[in-house]
Amino acid sequence: MFTQEEIAAIITDLFRKEKNKHAYTELYDEALKMFVRLQTHFDGSFPPDLFKERAPNESPKEFEYRKSIWKPITKPYIGRFVAATNRIWNERNYSVAWGEEEHEQYFDEQFPLHRSIFSYFQQVVMRQKFKDPNGFIAPWVESMPAPNELTDVMLVIWETPQVRAYESQKYLLAERQEKSWIKKRGKMVREGRQFVFYDDTNIWMVIQLRWDAEDNAGQYEFTPFFDTGEGHGLQRFPVWQLRGKPIKFIEGQILWESYMADALPSLECALIDHSTLQMSKYAHAFPVKVEYVDPCPEPQCISGKIIRDIDGKQSYVDCPRCAGHGTKTGSPLGTYQVLMTDAQGRGKTNFPTNPLQFVSPDPTILEFTRKEIKEAIHEAFALLNIDVSNELARGSETALGKQIDREELFAFLLTLTTECFDLAQNSIEALGQIRYGKEFKAPVITPPTTFKLREDRELMEEISHPDVPDHIKRAQLAELHDVRFSSDSVTQARFRLIRIADKFLTKTDEQVRMMMASGSVDPVEFNIHCFISNYIELELLEDANFFAKTITEQMSLIRARASADVFTRGGVEEILRLANGGT
Repeated sequence: MFTQEEIAAIITDLFRKEKNKHAYTELYDEALKMFVRLQTHFDGSFPPDLFKERAPNESPKEFEYRKSIWKPITKPYIGRFVAATNRIWNERNYSVAWGEEEHEQYFDEQFPLHRSIFSYFQQVVMRQKFKDPNGFIAPWVESMPAPNELTDVMLVIWETPQVRAYESQKYLLAERQEKSWIKKRGKMVREGRQFVFYDDTNIWMVIQLRWDAEDNAGQYEFTPFFDTGEGHGLQRFPVWQLRGKPIKFIEGQILWESYMADALPSLECALIDHSTLQMSKYAHAFPVKVEYVDPCPEPQCISGKIIRDIDGKQSYVDCPRCAGHGTKTGSPLGTYQVLMTDAQGRGKTNFPTNPLQFVSPDPTILEFTRKEIKEAIHEAFALLNIDVSNELARGSETALGKQIDREELFAFLLTLTTECFDLAQNSIEALGQIRYGKEFKAPVITPPTTFKLREDRELMEEISHPDVPDHIKRAQLAELHDVRFSSDSVTQARFRLIRIADKFLTKTDEQVRMMMASGSVDPVEFNIHCFISNYIELELLEDANFFAKTITEQMSLIRARASADVFTRGGVEEILRLANGGT
């Protein structure tokens, strides 16, 4: 627990560091740079540093023109990437067991601004996690409740630029965007700063009232968020970093790298190339005008200026004959004028060939640049195992390659699931205790373990491909079945038995009949392939708890029925006749 004096000292130290341009930790500057790089792709803001680094010889005028025609082309692709990862919040794939109906109603139907806390994680937290892994999520209230009313507690995300001081598991000092009134040079100005301070006991709103630069001292107003006499009542630090990939550790601090980091170089190349493409395109739309010109005929004109005596002083003024251009101007109608020769031979003796023409650059570079942009975006998201392009195939074109792509994406989504559902669990526990008190019991959340990674049509196309190995087809069938029947435990158990018992599951009926006719197939295995669904139905009629048996027991019963059928159906010929529809 920090006293108000200790919090004021932390803020005063912050002001000193800012004055000396020092970060509060060695890692903060790196976290801030990472945030700025990612922000461009998420928010569509113009990245001046990116273009200053890549175009050092660009004139200020050209830079301003580049900025005016800026288009954030990577932003919609980021949206598609986030949407692809949001499948972890599919309600069919995870479950929440609430202890009290009142608690479920608040968090799942009445959660401020987003109706459901899980909707908040899907719509806000996922996007912020990729954009700013060094940001924090913490409790928040818009206003204090009336006496005997429950607090409408919610969540807030503090982005890296708002984090002003932090010590792991001890405190967080975040700065709000709003300003307070302070007295400065004898006048009241709205330049005071507002902070929120979290520790293991309290959450304080800290408003700056005065700052004395000479004494390095400030005056602050402290207001508790939860004035219950026990602070927030959690007895723990209620703040969590969004996290990503840990890349640096210094004195208890961790620098988290976004999962988008690997894609950044390619995304930045796409932005630079697109901006250059736009400038080049407009240059082609408005070709450069080239014309022959004569020097200004005024003898005293020097580069468009002549000397005039003004108030006894000699000054340079624009030449009246060329208006300061330094060249001979055309007629008012835009006609190019050529001097005729006089008796002394002065003037032009011939007319220049093509005195006026337009020059357009070769458009081939435009097509090359467009191709580079598409390939850069494709490469960026291929590194993340996400297909965001409808025009370019991602990863390997072989069925095995696509299977590997899905497995890598599956592993990535499992990592996200663990981190995001941990954040959700911690948040619900903290908010529930703040709202309902220590008696609040957090729900049991069962995170998803499977995800819909391909549309059913795509999986069927891959399964039916003749070059797909049998073991991959079986894995694809299992994935397809999980997609369609993820919530049906009986159907899942039925397919598990079929997948294990039927050795010819991925073969066509024609292939199996040919193998049977050639004598290379055991008639019992042939029966299992053709009639296993009937055998399972018969077993269920005799024992409703058939699927409660071990898989070994289930297979033994199915095989026994298939063996009996070899004899009762009249041998191999009869089996083949029945398999062919009785003909």
